[in-house]
Amino acid sequence: KHLYDARGAELFDPICELPEYYPTRTERAILDEYANAIVRRTAMAELVERGEKVYSANCAACHQANGKGIPPAFLPLDGSPVVLGDKTGQIATVLNGRPGTAMAAFGKQLSDADLAAVITYTRNTWSNKTGDAIQPGDVAAGRKG
Repeated sequence: KHLYDARGAELFDPICELPEYYPTRTERAILDEYANAIVRRTAMAELVERGEKVYSANCAACHQANGKGIPPAFLPLDGSPVVLGDKTGQIATVLNGRPGTAMAAFGKQLSDADLAAVITYTRNTWSNKTGDAIQPGDVAAGRKG
């Protein structure tokens, strides 16, 4: 295949004459950040939908469907500083539980995808509106410490 300009002159053979292009580290980082942003935007609704199911099956008995909990044994998640704070703190709590409290560890029972979904759900439901879409990779990183 050859390309021609408006006068019919051959421009170049795109298969043979174009050099291979490898993005620089900076360009790759920008492309990765952009791709991740697109994935996060499209994944939020799916994460929340899945998270609601995981929450209903594993969390609602203690924290209640409305996220208000049954204090003092089962603390509320709606408006919780842990839920509204840094995601790594909530990830650690859900993975490992809270010794000396009723909060159980779910790291061995649930997958990274289920944990990411339920954490995303709690951070974006009721009055909690962090806008955070927790990814399974975030949970995997939390498992490693």
